[in-house]
Amino acid sequence: MTALTFQEWPIDRLIEYARNPRKNDHAVDQMAAAIQEFGFRIPCVAQSDGRLVDGHLRLKAARKLGLESVPVILADDLTPTQIKAFRLLANRSATWAEWDDDLLRLELDELKLDDFDLALTGFDADQLLQIMAGEETSTEGQTDDDAVPDVPETPVSQLGDVWICGKHRVLCGDATQVGTGRRSSSGPRTPSPWVAPTTSATTSRCSTVGPRAANGTGAATVTRATCGRSRNRSRTICIQR
Repeated sequence: MTALTFQEWPIDRLIEYARNPRKNDHAVDQMAAAIQEFGFRIPCVAQSDGRLVDGHLRLKAARKLGLESVPVILADDLTPTQIKAFRLLANRSATWAEWDDDLLRLELDELKLDDFDLALTGFDADQLLQIMAGEETSTEGQTDDDAVPDVPETPVSQLGDVWICGKHRVLCGDATQVGTGRRSSSGPRTPSPWVAPTTSATTSRCSTVGPRAANGTGAATVTRATCGRSRNRSRTICIQR
């Protein structure tokens, strides 16, 4: 194995590879912050004529920081074909290993106790949140979109109850009865009623928050209303907006 040659080069001597397949402009600031914290610890790899083999992101960050020189390892012992392959390998090999999440969490916990900026570890905010939580986090719902809750044996809301939801009124009633629409309206007009279709073999329920006007008499503050619809009655919910 050929011994490695380390040199310190003026930054302007290095020439970026025009066909570098890595898109890294968005990460320059992050790398610059890392170099400021730790120093330029990972040398660039280049040929003696200045052509860069590996270290394009580090070089961009060094230029952004105004560094005059960077450490370089020469790769003159590699063939042109090996250099082309090494450029890909140097970036791809970082993805081979996997994290032990428990041990990683311990390392991050200790850094946090030392009041170290965890962003300098290379993980973004969402990744750190997931790791520190100790389990997969998701923004997806916890239930099936089409799941229908079972109707309770004793519904909180009874036939004829009207629920006040801000400027809306929700009535648990029978949509086939003429008087149902009038009960849900606070005036002579019902501009936009929404009625659940009457079905003989379905169950449904609704939840809301607000004052309850039970059959037009009295009022109470509740946190949940459940309207049952039985198999044999066209009991439904009528909303007046």
